Amino acid sequence: MAAITEANLGLTRLIPLTRVCRKSWEHYSRTRRNGITEEIRQELNAMKNVISRVVPEKLANDFRELAQQWERERPRGVDVLDMVMHPAYQRIIGMGPDVVPFLLEELERKPGHWFLALQAITGANPVVPDSEGNLKEMAEAWIDWGKKQGYKL
Repeated sequence: MAAITEANLGLTRLIPLTRVCRKSWEHYSRTRRNGITEEIRQELNAMKNVISRVVPEKLANDFRELAQQWERERPRGVDVLDMVMHPAYQRIIGMGPDVVPFLLEELERKPGHWFLALQAITGANPVVPDSEGNLKEMAEAWIDWGKKQGYKL
């Protein structure tokens, strides 16, 4: 079995394998079953190393591009629903929990309308009713929540 590297596994094929690899690695780490050979253990380590380096970089770039596109194209005004229905915003939500740190960084950099994306992805809503509508207070609530959840900002 050949070692998995960036060279012999193109990035377009690597990205879809990320979740499968992560789940396999987590399962292996939890169970540490004797049925896994040293060769398979080495392959899992190789996959984990490549993915841990390449995927976050790709994810960060994709997130930044979508966030910039949304910022340029989003409808302005008071209708938040129109803003969050923009395709770039929806694609960010579709990226799932892996983008939560990027969303929190965006809020720390500049409070904005990332609250519904965070709520859709995490299922949480740390904003108290008195702060609703106040972007700065809402951002602070989410940033505090993120720190308590262990996200590094």
